[in-house]
Amino acid sequence: MRQTDLLVAAAETGKCVTLKKGQFLSPESMKFAVQKITDSKNEKVAIIERGNSFGYTDMIVD
Repeated sequence: MRQTDLLVAAAETGKCVTLKKGQFLSPESMKFAVQKITDSKNEKVAIIERGNSFGYTDMIVD
């Protein structure tokens, strides 16, 4: 999700690109990954929630 070359290559296929939000990343920070795809002329983006945690051992959603 944070590898620009991979995101751009996926976007250039013209297919829907699914991004899975990492646990370490805030929801607000996903806009940067989405922007990389839309800048490549692809508006087909889906974001999937991976889960949230409070520390290393306290997964609350997965």
